[in-house]
Amino acid sequence: MRISPRIRHAMNPSEVLLETRVTGSTVTIVRYAPFQEIRPHAHAEEGLTIVLSGTFLEEAQRGTMLANAGSVATRPYGLRHTNRFGPQGAVILAVIPDREHWANFKRSLRNLSIGGLLSIFLWPLRSRSPPAV
Repeated sequence: MRISPRIRHAMNPSEVLLETRVTGSTVTIVRYAPFQEIRPHAHAEEGLTIVLSGTFLEEAQRGTMLANAGSVATRPYGLRHTNRFGPQGAVILAVIPDREHWANFKRSLRNLSIGGLLSIFLWPLRSRSPPAV
């Protein structure tokens, strides 16, 4: 699979399982290797992260977050942080809205469950074969 420069630069995954465009957003499923570390960095866009499997630790000036399977987090623009992945690595669903859609996207998240979020972004993909995980 050809990885877009946006995903390679923004996420630095060990493997991209899926990357597509859905409703004004880039939606991607990526895999991080066991014990992979990503040095201090900041993202040029906001985003939403849903951990599908595995664990990772994100450390930033605002605090430390341990994200397990089922964790959902938003990532603010410009937040400098590091990531360290656990012994099983992690598989992550990331939604990166186009900048002009972020405010509306964030408002729509307030009343949705994880299942609701997944159905919004994965429903258009149902006609495609699932990635090999």
